[in-house]
Amino acid sequence: MVRAMRSRTLPFPAPPAGAASLVLALVAGMLLAGCGSTPRLPHEIGGRDGPGANPPPDLEKVPDAIPRVEPIRRGGPNKPYEVLGQSYTPLTGDDAVVE
Repeated sequence: MVRAMRSRTLPFPAPPAGAASLVLALVAGMLLAGCGSTPRLPHEIGGRDGPGANPPPDLEKVPDAIPRVEPIRRGGPNKPYEVLGQSYTPLTGDDAVVE
């Protein structure tokens, strides 16, 4: 006895035959469009590096900064730390560094 086989229907419609290639083409197009754009310059973003447009008058009369040795603070950024399993201890002395 031969029975006719029924085809099972899916609960959702099958995608069209060219849907995969259409999705692939859209993804490739987006990637190429992203690579083709140029980076924005700082003045286009809104920030600006450097002196202001209107420097104060008599700027040349401001004395130059004088470097000074400041003591190393206790605590703060001078604490030992660990990164990716490697431990580091900041130098707290004022000795010259020799590698």
